[in-house]
Amino acid sequence: MRAITMFRAAAWFGVAVVLGSLVLVRWGENPNLPPGPPGHWERSVVGACLLAIVAALALSVSGKKRIPPSVAARAVAAIAAGLVVGIALWLRSQALATGFVPDLLGGQGWLWLTAGGSMLFGAAIGTFGLKAPRPPKKARRRR
Repeated sequence: MRAITMFRAAAWFGVAVVLGSLVLVRWGENPNLPPGPPGHWERSVVGACLLAIVAALALSVSGKKRIPPSVAARAVAAIAAGLVVGIALWLRSQALATGFVPDLLGGQGWLWLTAGGSMLFGAAIGTFGLKAPRPPKKARRRR
């Protein structure tokens, strides 16, 4: 399997983990809370999910067969994935600073959002090490 395929698969798996933080897991320790982030942070988490999709699309759509994505597409993917991790860390720091919801830090939403963003970021950074394959040498003609 080619390296670019592995990086694209890791990126899409990171998107699934980020989307799981929005829909599947609780963001607090309270069992009465519904899954998903608190209401006042839903927009930020949805924005992180959209950025994750942009990062994975940038790695998947660009580039032809056997040729890695362009440098611009890789840069877009790396920046978008970095913003996903940045949003997760910013939300966590806001929860620490305000103490608005006391049991908010004990849930797994932070872990899922940060882990998915880190997978995306790793996949995007990993593509910078890829090189275009060399063209095959033409066989000599025999006369």
